[in-house]
Amino acid sequence: MASISDLLLTIRACKEMIRIIEEDIKGMKKGQTDISLIHGDFYDLKNDVDEYDISAGEIWTGNLYDGAFAEQESTSTGIETAKSSCKTAITELDTCIENAYDEIEKYRKKIRECEEEIRRIQEAQRQEANPAAG
Repeated sequence: MASISDLLLTIRACKEMIRIIEEDIKGMKKGQTDISLIHGDFYDLKNDVDEYDISAGEIWTGNLYDGAFAEQESTSTGIETAKSSCKTAITELDTCIENAYDEIEKYRKKIRECEEEIRRIQEAQRQEANPAAG
């Protein structure tokens, strides 16, 4: 059987881990917000790139058009890839946050178990101190 002081140390350690995990969750949620904003910027940028008419004004030669069209397509593809990466990052952060909440629950369960053990020890000590009352 563990001592009350050992159980209290375990409780303190669990509470500290919960505090650390909660801070990490805040950071992950901020990251999600930041990535969502960037994703929105990429969405707008891709629309701008896709909608820009390179041939407007028709002052370029055919060779320049060909290169520009290819670069425009490449840029659009790159932006689409970046948008997809943002979505993936957000999804992965969701998973991390869920896992972090699961870890917090494990620590809370451990705290409850320690508190219950402390109550049992204290009750046993009371009964030992006053056998007639038990």
